[in-house]
Amino acid sequence: MNVQRWAAGVGAFLVLVIGTGVCVVAAGALAGVTGSAPFGVVLKSVLVLVLLVSTLGSFIRWGHGGSLALWLGVALLAYVATPSSWAASTLFTRALGAPPMLAWVADAVVWVLLAWHTARRVLPEAGRDDGLHRLH
Repeated sequence: MNVQRWAAGVGAFLVLVIGTGVCVVAAGALAGVTGSAPFGVVLKSVLVLVLLVSTLGSFIRWGHGGSLALWLGVALLAYVATPSSWAASTLFTRALGAPPMLAWVADAVVWVLLAWHTARRVLPEAGRDDGLHRLH
């Protein structure tokens, strides 16, 4: 792994953890001001998912590629390190009434699937035949 790719991975991790925290707090504050919890949940989820896609896409390009596993690892570590995920409140599943543990897992699955899709679309090496979509 070259230095630029290592720095890109660390940078993506930090932006995802800090940015997600900022998005969650900002959406919560706006929900409090408007008095609409559903608005806050939707806004928070949209902001966080846009942050995930844009951050991964940008840092993958800046780091000149890398492996799919590397970027999925960065995304998963960022999810686990994000304080709002500890309360299962990073995305929307807890607001749907899911128990905390199930909401945490469901949010993680949505997060990783979107990270996988983003990395697969951006990485030059990740072709259509990467084996992850086949069930042999």
